[in-house]
Amino acid sequence: MGHVASGLIATFIEAPLELQKSTTIPPEHYNLCARNKPAVPTSGNAAGNVDDLLNLQGEPAPPAPLPDGFTTKGIIALVVSIINGLAMVAIIAWYGMQQSPATEAGEQDAGSQGENQPLLAASDNAS
Repeated sequence: MGHVASGLIATFIEAPLELQKSTTIPPEHYNLCARNKPAVPTSGNAAGNVDDLLNLQGEPAPPAPLPDGFTTKGIIALVVSIINGLAMVAIIAWYGMQQSPATEAGEQDAGSQGENQPLLAASDNAS
């Protein structure tokens, strides 16, 4: 989306005459172009000139350039994303350190000891 908003989009058509033979544009598409303010020309060149295709007077202006550096909105988004990421890592670590209900009640047998221990807990058995 950022590339489209910046005007960095291009479509290369290798065989325009062949494409015109096999493709029709729905009238709804033309209606959308006409509803724009200002209306987008649907024939001719970028300026809507059908007589002199090299005359581009009246073509739509490109979008304004992107601002240099970080904007306030970008900095806020970055900070919120970092805080969210750190919070999620902390929650996952906290969840991994929790005892299962069977371990808390002391109902474990020797065979399932590893399954009921916290994932990140230090073990006395070094394998």
